Amino acid sequence: MTFGIWLTFLLAACLVSLSPGAGAINTMNSGMTHGVRATLPTILGLQLGYAIQILVVAVGLGALLASSTAASW
Repeated sequence: MTFGIWLTFLLAACLVSLSPGAGAINTMNSGMTHGVRATLPTILGLQLGYAIQILVVAVGLGALLASSTAASW
């Protein structure tokens, strides 16, 4: 990989990381429209979704490591 391509990739990765996602935009919109207190279910729902996603990834990674002969101790 050339330095120019790497630099372009780095710039794109930084811009994508700094831009708000759908959950952040939804939460900001809900907060500005309905207030902070009414937005708490939205925030809790997003956090629950993230927790489920992390759990699914952890279980999948655990299953992958358990079935891997290279990763076995």
